Amino acid sequence: MNFTPKNSSYPHFLAVPKVHILLAEERTGTMRSFLVWAWILFPGCWALTGPREVSGPLGGSVSVQCQYDEWYQNYEKYWCKGKDRFSCSIAVQTNSSEAEVVKDRVSIQDNHTQFTFTVTMGSLALGDQDSYWCGIEKSGFDKMFAVNVSVFPGSNQ
Repeated sequence: MNFTPKNSSYPHFLAVPKVHILLAEERTGTMRSFLVWAWILFPGCWALTGPREVSGPLGGSVSVQCQYDEWYQNYEKYWCKGKDRFSCSIAVQTNSSEAEVVKDRVSIQDNHTQFTFTVTMGSLALGDQDSYWCGIEKSGFDKMFAVNVSVFPGSNQ
């Protein structure tokens, strides 16, 4: 190892082996390489975002706006309920257009120019409190983003 020479003005206990500095630089380079490879191998893994949590009053409503990459503009979007992506039950789904789709107390509408779709849940009940997912249907694994919905007692309760 290459320490600071003993005849330098540095005290010997402050000498740092050059190996440690090289290892730190190598780790930084490795992390950069990992991020670049992740972006290349999984393009669009960050292609769907939204709020992590929303809440609304009992009997009221909540709206969730999910943003997506323009690449997914003409794909079908959906809102589903379930603890994980594999047990998710679709509550409402678009038909690749911008037309609003309403099913029971839930609506969804896609905006192709702003690359967002908005889901509104109305007449909230305590049973609506759960994990939900913004989703984009595609071949392979769908793009999904988890949103926790909370329901609290209304002010007139």
